[in-house]
Amino acid sequence: MLTSIFTLSIRDLGDDTPQGSSLLVMMIVGGALMPLIQGALMDRVGVRLSLSIVLVGYAYLMFFGFFAWRFGRAAADGDGALS
Repeated sequence: MLTSIFTLSIRDLGDDTPQGSSLLVMMIVGGALMPLIQGALMDRVGVRLSLSIVLVGYAYLMFFGFFAWRFGRAAADGDGALS
């Protein structure tokens, strides 16, 4: 059985499937827009400073990877407290 990354990423979301799929689509669009933004910045301020847009993206990914998953786990536990 062939499965796409889209179906793998929204599997087992239950009632949150519509929100999860819309967030996935927004991430795909963001990945298409980030190079355009960086290119425009590169033309205006130079290569080094344009890499700040990449840094912002990686900082968000690090935040999500290290901290945001805890918020979802706490909400799923129903206690609202981070463990």
